[in-house]
Amino acid sequence: MANWLVTLGGWLVAATTVISMNVYGASLANGKATDESVCDMTPNTTGLIARSTLIPADSPAQIQTDVYFRLSARFVSDHCSDGQVLILGSRTGDSIDQAVLTKLANLACVVADVSRVETTARGFGTSVVHGYELRCRIARTRALRDELSQLEAAEPTSSVVARVQNPKAAAKAQPSTSPSLTRRDCDKMTLATTIMGGGPCR
Repeated sequence: MANWLVTLGGWLVAATTVISMNVYGASLANGKATDESVCDMTPNTTGLIARSTLIPADSPAQIQTDVYFRLSARFVSDHCSDGQVLILGSRTGDSIDQAVLTKLANLACVVADVSRVETTARGFGTSVVHGYELRCRIARTRALRDELSQLEAAEPTSSVVARVQNPKAAAKAQPSTSPSLTRRDCDKMTLATTIMGGGPCR
């Protein structure tokens, strides 16, 4: 009986070991295997986000930066935790990536812990594009969530995304003049209101 229990106990330990070796960590790329030690947002962080959320490349850089930061930070906040190694990737090293990835790494990790590794990838034909990866250990998820809460309070992410996707509609939604100011102008006695019986305020 004792030998049976020892054998069963050994089997359970072995099974637990196998299960733990097959745990998948957080990965922004669909189907990309990793482990629980990593929050992997490579190979191209903003490019992966753009696959699920339309962000026009011709929209102002400032609003693109805002949207990409919010969405990438939300992924870290929702799927990653302190102690995991955060890996961020830029395929081309452009200014938007630089702003988004640097801000995210500096907020989620201790700044001194952030390291950068240069990368290369094939472009069109025989061309080569130069990018980089940022790596650091996540230590400040609470600070990251606080930053997201402040941004949401100022303007919800859904509203920012709507503005960047349809700037003309967003512009039309903004009132051109204040109703109270217009009403005040109509209350003034002018030559037009005297001769035309109220003018355009009728």
